[in-house]
Amino acid sequence: MQRASYENDLIPLESLLEEKLRLRTGHLRDRLSKARYRLPRRLRKDVEFILQADYMTRNPHLAIMVSETRFQGAVRAISAYLADLDPAQERKNRLLNLAALIALYVLMTGAGVVGVMVWRDLV
Repeated sequence: MQRASYENDLIPLESLLEEKLRLRTGHLRDRLSKARYRLPRRLRKDVEFILQADYMTRNPHLAIMVSETRFQGAVRAISAYLADLDPAQERKNRLLNLAALIALYVLMTGAGVVGVMVWRDLV
């Protein structure tokens, strides 16, 4: 696999990383490393393969060892997942989860206070 074809295949992936995950700064290696933990477990192996291919395509002798079909499959899989993401929906879900967690903490604290009051015969 040639370095030029490697970089051309990653252009759509770079734009999706910027748009969907808001990873704008740094080299592609850094952005993929940060995105690795925000992706499902099944895609983490694809990210690892792309990072390894990045290293191997820098050396012409190692570039021959990179499977172009596996590389393109990994890029397609990650791109398909990122294309389906909705950043607004994720923000909304995160806020709802935070509100639910706060409500749970308030209820548990209230139940604890009432429990202590009953235990000490104050109610």
